[in-house]
Amino acid sequence: MLRLGRRRKPETLQSHRERKLQPWIEFSGLLGFATAAPFPWEASAEFLEQFFAQHAGLIGTEAGWSATRFPATLLFFPSPVSRILDRRLAAREFYSLFWTVRSTFEWIIDTWATRKDWPEPSLEIKFTSWADLGSALPPLSPFLIFSTRRIFIGRDGVVAPMDENLASSEFLQEITNMDATRLRRCPIEDCRRIFYATRANIGACHEHLARARMQRSRNPELHRRYEESRRINRLVKDKKISIGQAKAKVAKRRTKEKVR
Repeated sequence: MLRLGRRRKPETLQSHRERKLQPWIEFSGLLGFATAAPFPWEASAEFLEQFFAQHAGLIGTEAGWSATRFPATLLFFPSPVSRILDRRLAAREFYSLFWTVRSTFEWIIDTWATRKDWPEPSLEIKFTSWADLGSALPPLSPFLIFSTRRIFIGRDGVVAPMDENLASSEFLQEITNMDATRLRRCPIEDCRRIFYATRANIGACHEHLARARMQRSRNPELHRRYEESRRINRLVKDKKISIGQAKAKVAKRRTKEKVR
C-alpha cells in the first residue's frame, strides 16, 4: 500500500522558513534598521574595512587571513580571504553582499505593500548595468536587479529569483518561493527590524509584540474597526441575520452617528 508523506501544517512550514531565513535577516541587520545603510560605491575604504574586520570573523594566520563567520564563509569559499589579491576588494565584496541582502528584504516589503501600482505582468525590462537601473525600472516595480540578475514577485506574493555566485545563490535559494506577505518591518520607529511572520497576525518583531499591541489599541481607527466587527458578530449571533445584513445595519448606524 502506497503511503503518502505526512503533510506539514502551514504554521510548521512557516517556522521552517523562518529558521532558514533568520541568519540572513540577522546579517541584514548588522547596522540596525533605524538608519539607512550607505551604498557600497559611496562607502569609504575605512568604513568597509571596519565592517569587514568586525563582522567577517577574520582570523590571522601565517599565510594571511581567513573568514570564519556566516556568510563570509560562503562568500570566500573555497578560497580563504588570504588568497584574494586585495583585502580592500574583499571588504567591498563582503559589504556589497550585506547591502544587497538588506536591500532585497526592504525591496520585497515595500514593493509588496504597493502592489496595486505595479505595471502589467507582461512588461519587459532590459538592462546592462547598474547605471540603467533608474531608467529601466519604474518606482517600486515587482522586478529587482540583483547584481546582474533579476528577482520577480508574483501577484500571489511568491518570490522567484535567479542565482549567481555561491553566497548569493545560497541567499536566493532561501527566498525562492518565500511568501512575501510574511516578510515585514517592525512598526516601532526606533526598531524597524525586519522579521518573518510565522503566523499571519504577527504585527511586530518578537521583542516589541506587546508594545505594538499597545499602540494598536490606542489607534482610534483600529478601535473603531474592532467595535464594528464586534457589533457585526453580535448581530449575526443574536439576530440570526447574514453578515451582509449585519454590515449594512452597522454602516447605517455609523452614518447616523456622523450626522449627530
